[in-house]
Formats: sequence, structure tokens, C-alpha cells
Amino acid sequence: MKLLVFFAVASVLIILSCTPNIVDNTVPQVKITQPEHNTFVSGSITVTVEATDASGIAKVELYLDDTKVGEKQAKPYTFELNTKSYPDGNRTLVTKAYDRSNNVGQTSISITIDNTTPVVSIVLPTEGETLHDTITINYTANDGTGIDKVELLIDSRKFSERTEGAGGFEVNTKRYSNGQHKIELVAYDMAGNMGKADLTVNIANEFMDGEIRWTLQTGGIIDSSPAIDSKGIIYIGSEDSKLYAIAPEGILLWSFDLFSNGDGYSEPIYSAPAIGEDGTIYVCARYLYAVNPDGTLKWKYGPIGALRNSPAIGNDGTIYVSSADGTLYAISSDGKLKWTYEMGKDTWSSPSIDASGTIYIGNHDGYLYAIDTEGKLKWKFLTSESESIYSAPAIASDGTVYFGTVSTDNCYIYAITPEATQAILKWKYKTEWHIYASPVLGPDGTVYVGSWDKTLYTVKDGSLKWTFKTNERIWASSIVASDGTIYVAGLDNYIYALDSNGTEKWRVNIGCKIWSSPTLSKDGTIYFGGEDWKIYAVQTKSSGIAESSWSKFRGNLRNTGNLSDIHNN
Repeated sequence: MKLLVFFAVASVLIILSCTPNIVDNTVPQVKITQPEHNTFVSGSITVTVEATDASGIAKVELYLDDTKVGEKQAKPYTFELNTKSYPDGNRTLVTKAYDRSNNVGQTSISITIDNTTPVVSIVLPTEGETLHDTITINYTANDGTGIDKVELLIDSRKFSERTEGAGGFEVNTKRYSNGQHKIELVAYDMAGNMGKADLTVNIANEFMDGEIRWTLQTGGIIDSSPAIDSKGIIYIGSEDSKLYAIAPEGILLWSFDLFSNGDGYSEPIYSAPAIGEDGTIYVCARYLYAVNPDGTLKWKYGPIGALRNSPAIGNDGTIYVSSADGTLYAISSDGKLKWTYEMGKDTWSSPSIDASGTIYIGNHDGYLYAIDTEGKLKWKFLTSESESIYSAPAIASDGTVYFGTVSTDNCYIYAITPEATQAILKWKYKTEWHIYASPVLGPDGTVYVGSWDKTLYTVKDGSLKWTFKTNERIWASSIVASDGTIYVAGLDNYIYALDSNGTEKWRVNIGCKIWSSPTLSKDGTIYFGGEDWKIYAVQTKSSGIAESSWSKFRGNLRNTGNLSDIHNN
């Protein structure tokens, strides 16, 4: 046994004596990848180091000037450094990497520690001052390392920014409603430190009826009709394939590009967006898109090929939308197909929903379809074989359904009474030409609808009350305001304001055709789009839309096309 051990030990010694010595005089490669050289830093920062060596890295050390502040013996070589523990000023970050042979690689960068906040002051206006028309907000901002930027916020929303340490912001106060508003200036230095100053002012402007408060340029003609959420944000589409989100004062918050979020096709938006209870915005073109309130894609369904077909939203969150080829889709709120229903022909009509959940939609075949929430046909009502239905139905509180027709010789405004298995004609009124617009309803049951014959018709119980003639055809749907004013948009470039007897109160010429059905916010601002690619905000003395079941296109401010959402006005 001892002899075997002897031979084993001897064998190991012979093998070791034959192994050459490995010499390693190569220093490790090391660099600091974060932060960058000559960077201003503040607060807690992350220092990231990359180190490599053929024989392996034993450890990496980090120094601030000559003081060791960290050591790592394994990847990742990241260090947290609280710069507030050190005085402001220029510093050197040094990192050392050791390999297995104790060779040392070293590198360094310069940084400037700055934990002192800038000092910013609002020079003008002063606290509590009353402002009107266009003003200049003057400021000064100072910092030892220099000012990176100064932002102006009005009512907590960014208005603009400048890079000068002293200057002014020009603000048209007519963009804002009368009353108290908070002005805030936020100054940032090169290290990202932030200093603030704020004050409250009163805005008191005199507005003329029909005065244009602001416009916003888009990249295409605007046929879409705006929706307004509970915060007053306006959503509207354009033929440039973008959905725009705009603050009430006319500041662009974001735009959602259907081209880049779809299949790379141009997707002009002709339809009106609709807003769900949770703030999701639904808009149709080639796809049905669900867009989050921050402008990011939630989901999309399709392609479905909706053209001028606006979505409607059911009480359970189901989205109903028709394709141009006449297929009605029911899509769940998470983007899943529930069912489809095939109509007779193509359609430009949009679905509307009554209190029972029944969906009504017109078709080019002359029928109005009534479909239940399971996708089953309840009944269909034939106008005539020579008529087509382009307009979206309007629904009264008593369930009466109103719509208009397009025909070469027989164009009518219809009122029908829905029953379980059939629809009963209540009345119809003949117009001189096509009705593409959707009817709107006054609190007393009066029906208002514009026609291709350049006429706004007002009909109650089948009898004509009065008409108003414009200079051109009427495509857009009208608005009935809470004070009884009726607002009409024409292809003659005008927005008209009429009293309840049809007498013109005022008109404003915007210089281009208006295809977009306008909406009216609670503060009396009319929003719509123009053929000149602009979004318009026009001031009125009205205080929102009328307390009726369907006082505007799609029924309510959120454009849900749902009778149950009358409370959202």
C-alpha cells in the first residue's frame, strides 16, 4: 500500500514539473459608462463600470477623488453614490479594476456635483393681479452652474419653455376661461435641480359672440367631430391619420399616429372618436383603435375598414362600429370580437344605442336595422327602395328614433316608434335634397337637421316650425345649446347662431368649408375642424348643450352614441 502511495505522489510531481509557468502582465480594460465625462450630477446617482481581462476580474473599486466609495467583486459593477454627502464642486471619479494576477487597470472622468437649487422669481404679473388680452410673464432665474431651462406652467399644464436666465413668456389670456388661474415657473440647472415660483392671477376678458379664441394646425382636412372628456380635453381626428388630444386652452398634449401604430398604411380619420367611462378613446379608420388617455396604444382590432363610421359604446363597455361594407362589429372593451352582423349593403351610418341596449344603424339599402346585444336582428324598417340612410340615428327619451335619407327624388326626415318585432312609422317630413347630417333634438322634442338643399329644417310632431337658409350645403350636424341657441355649421364657411325662432343672432366666417360636426363645452366654447386643416375654438355666451336626449352629434360630449349617457352632458 505504501508503495502505491509513493508512485501516485511521484506521478503528480512529475506532471507539475512539466507544466510551464503562466505570466500575466496585461492590465484589465476598464471604463466608466455612466455618468458621462464632464457631467453635472445631483442627488443619488448610479455609476456603471465595465471591466474585462483574459484571466478574469478579481475586483473593481470606485473612488471619488482620493476617497474609496465602493468595491465590487462580481458583475454587475454598478455603484450607488449619494452626491449630497459631498460638497458642491468639480470632482474626479476614479475606478480601478484588478485581475487575478493583481494587475490594475485604471480610468477616470470629471463630474461636477451640484445640489443647490436654482432661484427663480416671477417679476410680472403680481399676486392677485387681474389680467386680460395678451400679457408677458417676466422672470429671472439664477444658479451657480447655469440655467438649463425655465418652464412656464399655467394651471399645472406646461405652456412653454425658455433657456435664458431672464426673459418673458407672451400669453394670450383669451385662451383661458375667466376666473382664477395658477402661474408657475420651474427653473432647472445643469444638474437637474429644480426651483419653483408661483402665484395666482385673475383672468377677466370680454368676449364677443363668435370670437375665435384659438386655432391649432394639423396635417390634413378635418372631417372628424370632437369628443370632450371630464377634464375638458378635446379629442379629434384628421385626414393626416392622427388623433389629436388638445387642452381647453389650445395646447397640443399629444397626437396618436394611426400610420405608425397600424400596418403602415395611410388611415385618414373621418369619424368621430368616442370616450369610454375609463377614459379610453376609441377611433375608427382601417382598424378600431383603443387609445389610452396618455396617447399610447391600448389595443387595436381589425382591419375592419370603417370609413365615416363612428363607434358607439354600450353600457357594458362593448364598442359597436360598422365597416364601410355594411358589417356591424361588437368588440369587447379588451379588444376581442363578440359578434358581427351583416347588413344588406355598404353604409356610412353610425350605430346609436337606446335605453334597452338595442343598436340602431342605417344602411345604403334603405333599411334601418335594430339589432340586440347578442347580435340578433330584432327588425328592419324599409324607407323605400330609392332611399339610403347615411345619417346616424338620434334617439329621444321616449324611444323614438329619428334619421334622414338620401335619394334622387325622395328625401325625408323620419320618426319611427320601435316595438319588439317591428317599427311603426310615426311621421316623415319631405326635404328638397339629401340629408347626410344626423338629427339633433331640443328639450321640447323639436328635430333639427341640415340638408344638402342649404336648409336647416326644424320639425315637431311631423310639422314644420321654421327653416333657415345658408349659402351652401349642410353636411354637419347642428347643436342645441342650453340657452336655446341653435348652432349650424355650413359648407359656406360660416358658423351660424340662431335663436329658438330661427332668427340669426350672429355668424362667423372661418374662411373654409366645415365638414366637422361641432361640439359645445360647458364653458360655451364651440370646437370643430375646418377644411383648412385647423382645429377651431369659438367663444359663445351659451353654457353647454341643452338638457335633451340628443342635443348634438352622437348624443353627448363623449360621443358614445348611447341614450343612457345623457348624464355625461
